[in-house]
Amino acid sequence: TYDPEPAHHLQGMFFGSSDDLVMVIANPAELDTSFKSGDITHSTFFYRGIAEHRYVPSQSFSNHLAVAWGRDRSQAGIFGDEFGFEFTFEMLQVRDTAEWLLAPGHTLRLGADLITYDLSGFVKMPSPPKEGSSRRRPELGEIIETSLDGFGAPFPGIFASWRFENDGLTLIPALRFDYFGDGGQVVFDPRFTARLQLSNGWLLKGAVGVYHQPPTGDEIDENFGNPELGPERAMHYAAGVEYEPTNSVTVDVTAYYKDMVDVITTSTDFTERYNNDGRGKSAGIELMVQHRIGERFFGWLSYTWSRSQRRDAGTKSWRLFDFDQTNVLTAVASYRLPRNWEIGGRFRYADGKPLTPVTGAIFNSDADAFEPIYGELNSKRLSPFHSLDVRVDKRWLLDNMSIAAYLEIQNAYNRENAEDRTYNYDYSKAEKLTGLPILPVLGLRVNY
Repeated sequence: TYDPEPAHHLQGMFFGSSDDLVMVIANPAELDTSFKSGDITHSTFFYRGIAEHRYVPSQSFSNHLAVAWGRDRSQAGIFGDEFGFEFTFEMLQVRDTAEWLLAPGHTLRLGADLITYDLSGFVKMPSPPKEGSSRRRPELGEIIETSLDGFGAPFPGIFASWRFENDGLTLIPALRFDYFGDGGQVVFDPRFTARLQLSNGWLLKGAVGVYHQPPTGDEIDENFGNPELGPERAMHYAAGVEYEPTNSVTVDVTAYYKDMVDVITTSTDFTERYNNDGRGKSAGIELMVQHRIGERFFGWLSYTWSRSQRRDAGTKSWRLFDFDQTNVLTAVASYRLPRNWEIGGRFRYADGKPLTPVTGAIFNSDADAFEPIYGELNSKRLSPFHSLDVRVDKRWLLDNMSIAAYLEIQNAYNRENAEDRTYNYDYSKAEKLTGLPILPVLGLRVNY
């Protein structure tokens, strides 16, 4: 960070990561008799550079410009050389936002952003399973090979909002225009937010708005999907209340509803893979109790009840969304001890994600493989997820620097949380795929 003048603030950041994964399956025939090798390899690499300039010449005007650039690379070989992929993704993102205080209580905000990317590589694999699909493993009989060289598009957008504040009332009408370059669509999203501060610590709030989401790259690709797909659209509604019984405690309750149309779904027409004939809806209520940091204690507790459903093309009935979680609970607490010691913990609980059960299997002699017989879509659930993380920090304050060391133990009681279920080659046996076991992490941070 650097401030050449009081009105100018410059900031730069660079970061990256590289990971390699190899899974060796001793007997690949247990998964499928057609697999010759059980090895699965996957490597990822990325870096990002971010530069920001914040200009605040007066109390009535400010401008924030941010530029990010970088590269992603991902490569996989699955079951030997049966299929795999390699992607190189280069991106540039620019965002500029300006704010004017036109008069007391009246603030105008204007901005523009741009994301552009270039994708190259190749794919040799079947179509990936989509949300609402029972299939959870690749089918080698439908492998698609395609080159991705020169694949890319710009995604520019402009946005504006006006903030009005008077006597505890805040109104924020806003709108946004986007151009989705890979599909050539222009979308318009109006939005509105209102807040009313009452006496005795009560606050009422509400929001409504339109949101669009473009198809993913594989969905709009001519080999894997349908280039004629349009963006998905959702109407968001939210209303809530906040209450501060004391100066350090806040209670927040918010109810929401989302109505989704033009949802991308698997088509019932054999001439196309996907279309925009799906529907979706999601509703829930969120509760948060927060104790702001004081002399010693900080903590918050949140609970969400929700239900998310989808209706696929060619059907009239609603089903559970693949990632529906009815109950989600999180509790976080930390306590400062003497001599710059601090202890803390986090507990999480969530219902297991929906699961489509396998009720049997039949042998396909043409493919020389067993094919599963599925029960009702998303009619079962995996076992619930819960985990406890604990952490101890120690700080040393020196003349012109501080040093902090910490020990964090994730999944402290070594819960075997199920993330999915896998079957052997003939679907006669099932095992759960579990997440991380107990994981201690030791870290050191120096501020100068």
